[in-house]
Amino acid sequence: MLDKAKNIAYKSVKVDYEEEDNKIITSDISYDITHLTNKDVVATVKAYVFTNGQKKNATIVSGGETHTFNTNGKFTFQYKDSDDSDDYVTSHTAKVTWIDKVAPTAKVKYTTKENGEVVATLVNESEKIIITNNGFSRERNFKKNGEFTFIFEDEAGNEGRVTAKVTSVNTSTKKSSNKKESNNKATLDETNKTKDEDSKETTNKKNKAKEATNDNYKNRNNNTIEDNKSDSITAIRIIIVIIIIIFSAVTAGVYLKKKKDSITYN
Repeated sequence: MLDKAKNIAYKSVKVDYEEEDNKIITSDISYDITHLTNKDVVATVKAYVFTNGQKKNATIVSGGETHTFNTNGKFTFQYKDSDDSDDYVTSHTAKVTWIDKVAPTAKVKYTTKENGEVVATLVNESEKIIITNNGFSRERNFKKNGEFTFIFEDEAGNEGRVTAKVTSVNTSTKKSSNKKESNNKATLDETNKTKDEDSKETTNKKNKAKEATNDNYKNRNNNTIEDNKSDSITAIRIIIVIIIIIFSAVTAGVYLKKKKDSITYN
């Protein structure tokens, strides 16, 4: 059983009772590491003998009080009361199942994007892993051909690596698209430029036509004024001539009358 920190939440304890001698022999086994690990685990046994309420250490028959596990497995400690013969040996077995020294594995999946770039994704990992580089991300975007090594660990701390190798990046589609956009932009600029020039030329033509109309109107007004002025001078001349004629007629009449009167008087 594991606690929240994934530590082994039990301790192995064994009790043997010898009724004939009114003797109790007990032992407990503890472990220096009690969670998933990629390190060796050391098991330590403590054995005691209780006789008539008195406690003393039991004697380890072979080896020592500790045993080092470099892989998962079992080991049996043997011990006895020091007063007993070797025929009265008691045993207690230690068992370790939480050593993991196997590096995790994974594969790389490649996906080509619409713009020709390639995405390498870490998939099919052999167990639960934590990626320790690449910003903890399982995806790597390649804008150009190259390599990248994903580094990851399993829950026991074993490190695994897998290298993504990309040789198929093709950004010509993107360049072609950019070139097409550039050509479209150039065409649009040229069209707008032509429209601006046509609009400018049309405006100039309208302005010139307006100026010509104004000039014609001005010339027509000037001609009208000149014609009116000429007509006025002609009228004045006619009036003067009429006045001269009338004056001459009157003067001639007066002269003739005086002459007639003079002839009559004589």
